[in-house]
Amino acid sequence: MITFTRFMLFALILFVAADQRGTGQDIRFPNDGAFVRLPMEIQANGPFIRAKVNGRGPFVFEVDTGSMTSPLASELAREMGLENSHSTSKRSVKITLGDGLSVPMPLDLASFAGLWPLTGRRIYGDLGYSILKHFVVEFGYENGYLTLYDPKKYRYSGNGVSFPFSMEMGYDPQIE
Repeated sequence: MITFTRFMLFALILFVAADQRGTGQDIRFPNDGAFVRLPMEIQANGPFIRAKVNGRGPFVFEVDTGSMTSPLASELAREMGLENSHSTSKRSVKITLGDGLSVPMPLDLASFAGLWPLTGRRIYGDLGYSILKHFVVEFGYENGYLTLYDPKKYRYSGNGVSFPFSMEMGYDPQIE
């Protein structure tokens, strides 16, 4: 099995959010739109985008479908305007994607310094299931974009191919 973040296709649509109503969070798309398209780079065989944290940035994040949480780099917490403290369980941050799509998430800090040599740059964190669960996600590898769709408005039309997949541990999409 391989995770989608390592599976390179022209465009891969991952149905993360079948129904946003169950999340308890109201995610509003800018201008009442149905999607937000973000520039995406591939480095070290992984997709990277830029996002803001509590209005600061933009910073470089890996999009990681295999991550349950969305940890932020503890080494860069101060630069993102966060205190580097051990009592983060009751704190949250606002991640802003593109021009005005904001998603609240619990603050989770982890060390990312060991990954920086692999990518040749500082990574400010992972955007994993805690963010992606709110959207239908399209990875446009060939054209270098990541599109986040409002699951309430999304309707697929096209001639794409569906792959059977399983959700490992309830959040990590896997294909054979």
